[in-house]
Amino acid sequence: MFILFTLSLVSFSCEEIVNEVLGEAVDCVFPHKPELRGEIHDGKVGDPYSGIITAWIKNSPNEDAFDYGFTVMGSLPEGVQYTIFDRNMRFSGKPEESGTFRFSVTVETYDTRDDSNDGTCLGNNTATEEYVIRIEP
Repeated sequence: MFILFTLSLVSFSCEEIVNEVLGEAVDCVFPHKPELRGEIHDGKVGDPYSGIITAWIKNSPNEDAFDYGFTVMGSLPEGVQYTIFDRNMRFSGKPEESGTFRFSVTVETYDTRDDSNDGTCLGNNTATEEYVIRIEP
């Protein structure tokens, strides 16, 4: 029995072992921190622009069980807007001005599986990343 337990420690992460023993209730004990991945490109005035930032929960098989809220601070080029769809923030438009535009994106996750309304699983889990868009004349 001890050898089987030791082998399971070697081949599985701590979170996997705890989840196996305690089940989904452990998600409230070990909150999942979101991460951001951006594909933000340089652009040119008057040319169509597109970029995307995607949020996810590292090592979570239940990424879609979370709601994602996005906040943008800073400046975007005039003519470039963003829309939010699920875990994605899409940037599009035609830049009307050149320059370097710095902004940050904060994502906050809310676990939608909590039916108890006691707030235990509704941790204020956030992540913030800085981005730059350079627009050439």
